[in-house]
Amino acid sequence: MNDNKMVQQLLKGSRNINQMKKDVVLLVGMLPGLAKRIGLPSIESAYYFTIGSNTDCYWTMTYNKDKNNFDLTCRMKVHDGDKQTYEDGEIAYASGYAIDQISSNLAQYVFEGLPCLVGGMISRYPDLKKRFEPFLKASKVKF
Repeated sequence: MNDNKMVQQLLKGSRNINQMKKDVVLLVGMLPGLAKRIGLPSIESAYYFTIGSNTDCYWTMTYNKDKNNFDLTCRMKVHDGDKQTYEDGEIAYASGYAIDQISSNLAQYVFEGLPCLVGGMISRYPDLKKRFEPFLKASKVKF
């Protein structure tokens, strides 16, 4: 590969990573608010569960009733031979992270895990799909 081509690929890769980071922050920031609006099951104080999983990552959602907030976290699965564990996987992204807190080497990984997160949210909260309608409709608008 010649130097000019490498420079172009580095620049394109940098722009792509920056866009992935923005998209992750935007979508993950949007989901808790939409989930709150559909109403949640009555719970005591806090709960934690896996919301979605694929072969390399899993998303967890923690709800704190006292603070009335959600935290979404994307963790990398730990591979131990043939076993994959969900415990203590490296945090690739947690809601509330600023764009510059997303590691460039994990940005694509987290971005590619977004369908897992959205699918998991819909399976857990089917009414959430109705909240997506204005966004899906607006996605067809051309500027």
